[in-house]
Amino acid sequence: MDNCRQEQQRDVALYVHVPFCVKRCNYCDFYSTVVGKDSAKNACLVDDYFVTLIQHIKAASQQERYGWDNARISSVYFGGGTPSLVYQYLPAVLDVMRESFTLKGDCEITLEANPESFDQTTARTLADAGFNRVSLGVQSFDDDMLALLGRAHNSAQALASMHAAVNAGMRTSVDLMLGLPEQPLPLLSSEEKRESLLCTDWNALLDLIDHVSVYPLTAEEGTALEEMLDSGQLVLPSEDEVAQQVVQIQSLLASFSFERYEISSYARAGQHSRQNMHYWLGGLSNTGGDYVGFGPSAASMQDLPTDTAAGTRRRFVMYETLDTFLADPTGENWSQDAPEQSELLSSQEIPRENIMLALRTNIGASADYVAAAGQALLCDELVEKGLLQRVKHEAAEPDHYRCTQQGWLLGNIVFSAIWVSGE
Repeated sequence: MDNCRQEQQRDVALYVHVPFCVKRCNYCDFYSTVVGKDSAKNACLVDDYFVTLIQHIKAASQQERYGWDNARISSVYFGGGTPSLVYQYLPAVLDVMRESFTLKGDCEITLEANPESFDQTTARTLADAGFNRVSLGVQSFDDDMLALLGRAHNSAQALASMHAAVNAGMRTSVDLMLGLPEQPLPLLSSEEKRESLLCTDWNALLDLIDHVSVYPLTAEEGTALEEMLDSGQLVLPSEDEVAQQVVQIQSLLASFSFERYEISSYARAGQHSRQNMHYWLGGLSNTGGDYVGFGPSAASMQDLPTDTAAGTRRRFVMYETLDTFLADPTGENWSQDAPEQSELLSSQEIPRENIMLALRTNIGASADYVAAAGQALLCDELVEKGLLQRVKHEAAEPDHYRCTQQGWLLGNIVFSAIWVSGE
């Protein structure tokens, strides 16, 4: 972080990983462990986890190296795993965060939830505790597809969870998947076909939510889905078919006033995820983009003060597994600054990473910043190839480079070109 940044308040995001699930989905490779609701052994495991988590939060908050004195928490995100499965533990964690850090008055506090474990009681309990946003892992409104994916809910439960969130006054987002096996690929030649892309009544559903995240299904190594594909039980759509689905869902959501503000995210005006934007644009902000993750496999990023203007950026994972997390009940690793994984970015790499991340958004990267980072020639070449465009973001600001539709569809090509350009 530069001297200017040290003198002003920094926005910092917090992430808490809750690694418990009622079952493992066929496509999932996130770090998690399956627990049974009625198992005394697993109940003790969950108890131990949250006791340890609270100690880790307290230990981290006492470390001057993170600059908490001039930091304000702009967003908190509880992900997983399935945080809603153990919702009764979460208010106490949030209370400790309020005691340990300075949360902004309008701090966005998000919970990831699965429909089968998010009902009226859960929603009201968490809303009363201060959670103001929920991200529901709906994935599909087709019951057969949900079963194939190994989800623990059905479409009726998904709709009920959406109503529960709205009734509790929480901002509501849903995750949906494209590129599903045998998923219909309708043309947008009629309203009926357009609505059949994911479900049959978009008007009713989109009245309940203000944010949608859309992800193509991918077969991650070691998952049950990969085994089904390798054995020939399933066939996924081609890349071109998935790209067509992405274009179609973007058009459908735009007709309901949802703007694509990030490569995988759509929101009504003013309803974007603050946590998302902190990750993608924080590095370009004068107040910085640091985030701190708690729990096994949770990543953190910190810009370190140095004598250079750009500083040095560190990404780290304090605990890789649940076992090593629980083996440190007092948070000694936080006190000693001893992460299990750590990576330092140089002052030359940081601007490239900032540009790469900013190009995930519809704002993009300032042309002035791109030029100062020595990336203008490359970005102009990507403009000529139709992958980027140079546009005015706002009349009072300089030009910005941002992805075209084709650039978003070929995002990996764009982002890797930026990253490797200085090597």
